Amino acid sequence: MGPGPPAAGAGTPPRSLSLAARLSYAVGHFLNDLCASMWFTYLLLYLHSVRAYSSRGAGLLLLLGQVADGLCTPLVGYEADRAAGRCARYGPRKAWHLVGTACVLLSFPFIFSPCLGCGPSTPEWAALLYYGPFIVVFQFGWAAVQIAHLSLIPELVTSDPEKVELTALRYAFTVVANITVFGAAWLLLHLQGSSRSGPAQDVSVGDQLGVQDVPVFRNLSLMVVGVGAVFSLLFHLGTREGRRPRAEEPDEHSPLVAPRPLPLLLWKHWLREPAFYQVGVLYMTTRLIVNLSQTYMAMYLTHSLHLPKKFIATIPLVMYLSGFLSSFLMKPLNKHIGRNVSGRPARGGWQSAAAGSAGCWLLRGPGVCPRLKGLAFGGRLMASGRQSVAGLLQLTYFAGLLVVLVFAAWVALADVLGVAVYVAAVLLGAGCATILVTSLAMAADLIGPHTHSGAFVYGAMSFSDKVANGLAVMVVQSLHPCPSELCCRACVGFYHWVMVAVTGGVGVVATLALCSLVMWPIHLRSRESPPLLPRGAASQWEEGAAGQWGGLLLCHPHPFLPGDPGERP
Repeated sequence: MGPGPPAAGAGTPPRSLSLAARLSYAVGHFLNDLCASMWFTYLLLYLHSVRAYSSRGAGLLLLLGQVADGLCTPLVGYEADRAAGRCARYGPRKAWHLVGTACVLLSFPFIFSPCLGCGPSTPEWAALLYYGPFIVVFQFGWAAVQIAHLSLIPELVTSDPEKVELTALRYAFTVVANITVFGAAWLLLHLQGSSRSGPAQDVSVGDQLGVQDVPVFRNLSLMVVGVGAVFSLLFHLGTREGRRPRAEEPDEHSPLVAPRPLPLLLWKHWLREPAFYQVGVLYMTTRLIVNLSQTYMAMYLTHSLHLPKKFIATIPLVMYLSGFLSSFLMKPLNKHIGRNVSGRPARGGWQSAAAGSAGCWLLRGPGVCPRLKGLAFGGRLMASGRQSVAGLLQLTYFAGLLVVLVFAAWVALADVLGVAVYVAAVLLGAGCATILVTSLAMAADLIGPHTHSGAFVYGAMSFSDKVANGLAVMVVQSLHPCPSELCCRACVGFYHWVMVAVTGGVGVVATLALCSLVMWPIHLRSRESPPLLPRGAASQWEEGAAGQWGGLLLCHPHPFLPGDPGERP
């Protein structure tokens, strides 16, 4: 007796999102992108050079933000998962997004505004205590928006190409957000200089940052939250969070014998894996290079190179655009490297940048024959595929790290750069984008099919990266040679060597971590190698490893914000 009629709606492919719905989702992270661009680029500069707080006080506030972010992220994620059954009509993810948006809108402008009620006689500790709660609330809201927005992707779409398309649109608005911040900063500084210019105006004073620039940063923060609020409203009006689909029921195409599942790899098992620490150190050092170089770039430009203050807007913009453009140049580069690593031409398209995903493609193929091929060859191709992916990632990371080290050597040998500072910014932006994208792909390759515990891996790496960045900033600020004034003669060379240390010094540590992965490749001792993965596990592995690798090459999050575990400020 043949199979009965299918259930209503069974076998019907889910409708894809309309263009308006996709664009509405993509703008949901725009406010976070705007705030994150301002946070790392201008926070220390504003507190120390504009508000005239001590270097240690400014570093302490940034450390507070990093620790608060590291603690809020897993807590918000846990509570968001617990609230999955609540707010069914509006959607639990959108509800958390709304709460986070409100926190960001209400707190962020106060961070870049003068202390209310503070006067010339107010002690510094009281002013820093004033900013602390606003920073904590901002970091909580930032984490809530980011987690809710990312977790909506599997709720809205189901196929891998649609997920990548949403990620690409999300990154496109990240590009717009960063260009908006740096362009607005340049415009405000330019307008301020034009309004103050006159025959009696001291040009050297007008080109240096000081208390006269408080309105610039205040207006910039108000523009950020104003524009971000409009795009957040568009997100909530145009995005509908659907209910989670029920688990698929077996049909005539389902195998009669379920494949042997992968062994569970719990969080405590990761702590016993050497590869967990290898990739963790590599990711942490990568984040140190990316974040610290952006944090101290403005100080280096104004205090060491004595450039006009408009460069604090143009140089970060050049760095960001070079990183964005380098992602497109990586596509043909990876196809060339993929031929050398796998021994055959890489397939067309970003999804086949690593030939190692062939095993997953066989397992996911439609019909019975591809599944039989996967049954026979899946285990062998999966192993060789992971090796090809790992080799490709290591070569690409080394290429990006080499560019960063060239920048560090150039800065160390040149006391005056002049117009060449733009060329140096291009090198740093391209190198940082390459190593950040590749380190994220290495983390995805480490997790493999064990996506059930992938949140712990990303969370642990994210927490260590944030705490390390905060502590590193605190150490640098504590070593500042001018404790009683903004910048003395000694700080000219101080920021010069800070830029060398955060790129070249940390880059050497990253090189050692990369060498450890070359000598001892990623291998999980607790993981077995079954001949056939379950279909769901194969899909998750492909999306986590090859999918994230290819997607990040073209759609990687901004290095200072987030689509990744370190995407937050």
